[in-house]
Amino acid sequence: MKIKSGFTIAEVLIVIAIIAILTTLILPSMNDIRKKNRDTERISDITNIQLGLSLYSGQATSTQGYPLTLQELVPKYTTADSLVSPDGTQYTYIPLKRAGSPKCVYYHLGTTLELTSAQIDAADTFSSAPGSISNGYSYCDVGYSGPGLVAGTKNFNVHP
Repeated sequence: MKIKSGFTIAEVLIVIAIIAILTTLILPSMNDIRKKNRDTERISDITNIQLGLSLYSGQATSTQGYPLTLQELVPKYTTADSLVSPDGTQYTYIPLKRAGSPKCVYYHLGTTLELTSAQIDAADTFSSAPGSISNGYSYCDVGYSGPGLVAGTKNFNVHP
């Protein structure tokens, strides 16, 4: 007599069902890990940009304080890759000056983080209206009409 060996259709279906259940349990945590990695990269980029801004403004030849655009930091103070977030967008950078001062002495540098748990700094209290600002500051670039400073829960802000 010949003995046939192999899996029955019921055994194969049970294995497929177990694999499907494990996949549905693992995939959501994998997505959170990917989001956390992208947020970590954003925070690292912001830290590099902040260091570049500090070096730029500390130059003896810097008469304007902080630069008007982040591109002025490349290549001497930071790399071009640091200026672009993992999703391919530019980081929000708004140089500011005190009323009556010609020098950019303050700035807003921000990005949107994917995970609310990655929030590491409170949002600024400035207005969120496009092109508006308060608290005695004004834009260094007179023609600036981009987004206002956003007071939001997922906005990461760095400033001196």
